[in-house]
Amino acid sequence: MRIASLALATALNAFLRRKLPAEVFDRLSGREVCIDVTRPAMRVSFLVRARHFVPMRPSGEPYLRFRASARDFAAIAAREEDADTLFFQRRLVVEGDTESGLLVKNALEALEAPRTRALLRRALRITGAPR
Repeated sequence: MRIASLALATALNAFLRRKLPAEVFDRLSGREVCIDVTRPAMRVSFLVRARHFVPMRPSGEPYLRFRASARDFAAIAAREEDADTLFFQRRLVVEGDTESGLLVKNALEALEAPRTRALLRRALRITGAPR
């Protein structure tokens, strides 16, 4: 999934890089982060280097891995669902360094992106994507 990793890293660099706190980059520097989408099945990975997200082919054991369905990731981003609730319902899985996972989750939740969230909410309603 090299193309998907490139697309994700490009989007993260364009939209999140300047908004995330330095602590996130310091903690993840030189480390692989993997996003496993269960439905539809897709795996993307990136490396954090010098406050940038660099696409890479997924390796065996990333430093940090998030796993959920595409609909659940979108619902979290749209603030339609709470990440903690999905975690305890086992719909969101965090593997690897869980302290870093919590840091990333809290940083993303603190971001204000009302237009992006509104678009995601609308997309979720239009698609009627199953959970």
